[in-house]
Amino acid sequence: MTHKKAGFTLVEIMIVLVIIGIIGTFGLRKYTAHMRTAKITQTKVELRSTDSAITMYKNQLGQYPAALQDLIDRPSDPALAAKWHGSFLDKDEIPKDAWGEELQYERAPKGTKPPFKLFSYGPNGDEGEESGYIDSTTE
Repeated sequence: MTHKKAGFTLVEIMIVLVIIGIIGTFGLRKYTAHMRTAKITQTKVELRSTDSAITMYKNQLGQYPAALQDLIDRPSDPALAAKWHGSFLDKDEIPKDAWGEELQYERAPKGTKPPFKLFSYGPNGDEGEESGYIDSTTE
């Protein structure tokens, strides 16, 4: 009389490990895509918030800031300093995108539409739509 030992064979264990690996791969891809989307959304929120601060600066001081740092620091020009009521940002640093890079700001020549360009280079850190570039008008 022979007795069978209870347990799994090496082949059964290998099959289970392969299945777990396949499921894990799909889960990781889904998680990575979700995190990318969340970071893009977070960056768009930061861009809109900073865009609003730039508009408030314009409404209060009568001109657009020369740089994002102007939203934080009191102007050295006495005429502008008299209108200054404090920082236009909650933080004492230039806003950053979700990848830790400072937002980019370019003021257009007077009378040009739009009057400024506010953007992030996005997840790839490059300019251009193909690279993930995000501007303040991106929906």
